[in-house]
Order: sequence, then C-alpha cells, then structure tokens
Amino acid sequence: NVPPQVQSGKAFTVGVNLAAEGLQNAMLSLSYDPAKLKVVSVAEGDFLKKPDGKTQFLQQVQDKTGRINLSVIRQGNVQGEGALASVTFQPLADATGSTQLRVDAANFSDAAGRVLPIDSLPVATMGITK
Repeated sequence: NVPPQVQSGKAFTVGVNLAAEGLQNAMLSLSYDPAKLKVVSVAEGDFLKKPDGKTQFLQQVQDKTGRINLSVIRQGNVQGEGALASVTFQPLADATGSTQLRVDAANFSDAAGRVLPIDSLPVATMGITK
C-alpha cells in the first residue's frame, strides 16, 4: 500500500500486506532510495498474530544502503491475508521527483519447513512534491 504521491518532509506509512496458505515464517528485504527517503519506524502487522499466535518480529534498517530486512516467526501456521508490517518513511526536505519502494527478496515457509511459492516481488513508484 504505497501512496502515489507524497510531500517533501511529510511522513507517510506503507503497509506490507500478503495473502498466504499455511504460513509460519516470513522474511522480506525491502529497498528504498536513501537520498530521497528516511525510515522513521517499522512496526509488526497483525497477520501472523492471528489467531492468538505468538510471534518474534525482527527488523533491521540500513539507512546508508536503503534496505530494510524484516523477519517474522510464529508458532504454527496461519492462512488468509493481512498486514505483515508497516513502515513509516519521511521524504527528505529537499527530495522531489519519482522514487521506488521494492521488495528485493522474500522467503516464506510453513511449519514443516516447506518453502511457499511467491507470485511476484512488488515494486511501487511514487512521486515526491514540495
């Protein structure tokens, strides 16, 4: 969930959503342009917490390279769709023009350790205005 246009200096939040059958573990690598955006915060979504799932949420933001690594591990499988995480970005004060947010890598597995198929790795383009 990426807004098509944002304003320089004004924070916005991107939802990382997914649909899955039998998901237990999720790992994602997101990239952004650190010359245009900075990460304000990263929060766990509620998808892997349903129903009453206990999760371990790990996140690592690499400001210099523009990369966010996310990992969510839970006890037992979950299915359906929902929010894996949300990331709040702030465009830098002098940033303008087009920029992309992309999922560079993803790995999903079930409780038996089987790797689940991935349809596509999304790329979103948005504009930054003054």
